[in-house]
Amino acid sequence: MLAYSTNVVLGMLVLLLGIGSELALVSAFLLIIAHAFYKAALFMVVGNIDKATGTRDIRLLRGLKSVLVISLIAAAIAALSKSGIPPLWGS
Repeated sequence: MLAYSTNVVLGMLVLLLGIGSELALVSAFLLIIAHAFYKAALFMVVGNIDKATGTRDIRLLRGLKSVLVISLIAAAIAALSKSGIPPLWGS
């Protein structure tokens, strides 16, 4: 599910590269950096949940916020960044 949003970022990159101005190219570079950071954090959280629980069945994953508190905080910050909430980078 996380990988689908990369299509949106790729579309924005094509648009920025198509504009071709210096500001658009700097924006494209910063978009790539921001996307890499928040997406890597979200994938690490998913991997942590998978390793801690041993399952990917979402129906079996309730009650984890009390066990994986650090993962919850990391996921919340990365999700806020993905949403573009200031002062975090995101798209």
